[in-house]
Amino acid sequence: GREIGHNVLIFGCRTQDDILYEKELMELGSRGSLASIHVGLSREPGVAKTYVQQVLIDHREEVHSVLSNGGHIYVCGSNKMAREVKSHMWVALAPWLGLKAEDFVEDLCKTGRYLQDVWG
Repeated sequence: GREIGHNVLIFGCRTQDDILYEKELMELGSRGSLASIHVGLSREPGVAKTYVQQVLIDHREEVHSVLSNGGHIYVCGSNKMAREVKSHMWVALAPWLGLKAEDFVEDLCKTGRYLQDVWG
């Protein structure tokens, strides 16, 4: 097969029970097809609310590494969430790019490395 790059999955849902394809995702992780999986849970009882935007910030070093090596970003979800993720991308990348982080994200969009499938 074809060699794939470092794949990272960051996603969010309300509760652990809402994670679609959890078994399959964990299998991809154990086979090395996904280097890491990070989940934000916004309504899990007994757990502080965590949204995708915060997970992105928490794992900014990994996101920066993937993007620095030609990686792509795919954002799926509501328009509101997508806007928040995009603005948090600037924050996540600022330690490396400073004020140029926003331009970098816009360049990712223009070159097809930042794609969105959003609704609402």
